[in-house]
Amino acid sequence: MGCGGSHEEATSRTVLTGEPGTSYGRSLPPESDREWEHRKRDSNVGVVFDLGLPEEDILKAKAPRRGARRRSLAGAALYDIAERASVVHEPIPFDDLEHITLLGTGSYARVRLVKDKTSGDVFALKVMNRGLIIKLKQVDHIKSERFLLENLTHPLLQRFVCAYTGPDDVYLLTEAYMGGDFFGLLCKTPVLPLPSARFYCACVSAALEYLHSRFICYRDLKPENLLVDSKGYLILCDLGFAKDLSASGGRTLTRCGTAEYAAPEIMIRTGESVNGYELKVDWWAFGILLYEMLKGKAPFRGDDPDVVTKRAAERAHMIQYPEEWGDAGDFIRQLLIVTPSKRLGMKDGSCLPRRHPFFNEVNWEAMLTRAAPAPHVPVIANTTDVSNFGDVGEEPDLRADVAEHQQMIAKNKFVESLFESWVVLPKPLPHQEDSFHIRKDESSV
Repeated sequence: MGCGGSHEEATSRTVLTGEPGTSYGRSLPPESDREWEHRKRDSNVGVVFDLGLPEEDILKAKAPRRGARRRSLAGAALYDIAERASVVHEPIPFDDLEHITLLGTGSYARVRLVKDKTSGDVFALKVMNRGLIIKLKQVDHIKSERFLLENLTHPLLQRFVCAYTGPDDVYLLTEAYMGGDFFGLLCKTPVLPLPSARFYCACVSAALEYLHSRFICYRDLKPENLLVDSKGYLILCDLGFAKDLSASGGRTLTRCGTAEYAAPEIMIRTGESVNGYELKVDWWAFGILLYEMLKGKAPFRGDDPDVVTKRAAERAHMIQYPEEWGDAGDFIRQLLIVTPSKRLGMKDGSCLPRRHPFFNEVNWEAMLTRAAPAPHVPVIANTTDVSNFGDVGEEPDLRADVAEHQQMIAKNKFVESLFESWVVLPKPLPHQEDSFHIRKDESSV
């Protein structure tokens, strides 16, 4: 969503909220079915919505299908290159983590920059309060995200390191990407040159194709969920809404995501989508993202998700694309088709979006090995430099009502079984700064 309705009009933005997934820029889903949370950034407010997870939509604990329906030799070769280019981390003992600074806060979570005292490497640690997780019905989101992070390996996907659970909190440790988020980059450069947009779209397309080859629907593509690594590549993060569709006939019904990027079939149950939506909802969001890169704002905006969806369904075919956009205009047109079966996407294991002329100049092997030069390489003074992120402020006390949280946990002992595969911390953890060996580093503030 960039900086709201228009990057050029933005005066403020919500930064680094960090839930329900492990990214540094997620807004919290509502507690009830019709309680929409507005993400305030300017006069054109974006809306994040989630109507909850029905039983049929809870991710089942089974490994993502690997290589299913993979008929394209070129696609298979790219997946192999991607997996070889990925880094797999060994688990790190929790006591070896040294707190550096706060990266983001949310209603039940904090994201901290931490350092491995043995190797000196830095990571992002998401700290989530157990009581609030239960209260806000985020247990399934968190468990499914951890499972997907651990089982998916791709150089342009957020990389999992370890998960921990303690008496009061649960933790997800992932790689830290210190170039900031794509949201911030678009705020600084609202309209991107075509070659830059093509590079960033190639990053996102490669990650989506990998997920879709394993029947994983991402469902929340937007600039806030794309982090910039040290080489300037976009990393797809925050799998809190991602779902494996292989066990549900390739479809799902849950309404979730961000209104300005949500495909019409997510909200409207008619025609082809009467029995749910498919992976192609991600390619609609991809088309919106590319449009925003080139135009500086999303094509359909508003406060009410139902209104935004109606505008998208009625006006998508009316969008005019400047001639100077060239193949990009035709590409977006084929992505923003309201009828899912006519929209570009995966077919028989082949990624049709990657074959569009818009990507003719892309060297995919160079992209996956991060050998192609990026249009913008972030300035990172040192491993703990957080200057590419916005000012987060002070860390809030998320356990102000300790009695309520403890009561919530006591009434939901079944939650323990959901986190049984996480590394258990044997002793209670003191709150906030006492949980870590604090290191005052002015260069990281």
